[in-house]
Amino acid sequence: MLLTVTAGIAMLKGCNWGRLLYVVWSGFGMLFGLATSPMKMAMVPGIVVYLLFCFLLYRPAATAYFQPAEPADDAPGM
Repeated sequence: MLLTVTAGIAMLKGCNWGRLLYVVWSGFGMLFGLATSPMKMAMVPGIVVYLLFCFLLYRPAATAYFQPAEPADDAPGM
């Protein structure tokens, strides 16, 4: 849970590593749950929500949000 909260805070700050951490860690958790859960059908709603979040996190507008800001070229030349 600590890694998920860390990823969420990093994503709110626009850090691309937070997005990657969320996708990898949550994907690992889903796979672990599928491997160990006796009620695999109960995991379907969580998997659907996870896939929806992944889709939204990697849309072009979201990708632009996670890109580092370009330095302003307003400064006088040297």
